[in-house]
Amino acid sequence: MAVSLRKLAPEEAQRVFPRRGQQDLSEYVAALRELHPGEAAGIEREGVSDRAIKRRLGVAAKQLGYRLKWGRQSDAEVLYFQVIGAPPGRLTTGRRRRRAEPRKPAPPVRPTPGPTAPRAGRGRRRRAA
Repeated sequence: MAVSLRKLAPEEAQRVFPRRGQQDLSEYVAALRELHPGEAAGIEREGVSDRAIKRRLGVAAKQLGYRLKWGRQSDAEVLYFQVIGAPPGRLTTGRRRRRAEPRKPAPPVRPTPGPTAPRAGRGRRRRAA
């Protein structure tokens, strides 16, 4: 049996395998623009996985400065969510921020006078032979 492959043109490959972040979320953004913080809504699954719906709506909400709270109950056809307004000026990326002010430098280390014996009890225990 012969194997037949067809190399895809770059335009066709980009259409078939869109990079993450290049997906068109304009429908999701437009739908979320009609909602205000505190309002709840439901979205029909229409054959799309829960994970994909939650990711797409979450990314669209982040573009608008919102967060979403997902309902614990759902139907076979509908997922429920609530729009929560993000605190002003605080859109999180999931990373911790560095401290606003730099830490104070540690005090200088004083040299110890003369050689010292190694401390007992430090390091890995040796097996008894």
